[in-house]
Amino acid sequence: MDSYPTEEDALYDICVFLHERGKLAEEWSDLGIKPSFQKKLTEEEIAVLLQSLVDQDYLSFKAGAGKRNYYKILKHNFGNSFPLEAIK
Repeated sequence: MDSYPTEEDALYDICVFLHERGKLAEEWSDLGIKPSFQKKLTEEEIAVLLQSLVDQDYLSFKAGAGKRNYYKILKHNFGNSFPLEAIK
């Protein structure tokens, strides 16, 4: 699909990736999350998606040293698929 991933797709893929590893409530890096996407994305494409999710208050953002930036899921729209209490 040409439109994959949308911001919603990206957030879902990230939630699945972190949930499967028991790290839904933890902080993660933009480079560390790269394997969560079903399609190979460039670092620039990932940065655009993550920034859009930060702008919409789905993710927190913390600039890291060097190339990495750090994020944490603040909320999502996937109901009970990823329990919010695991995020808080």
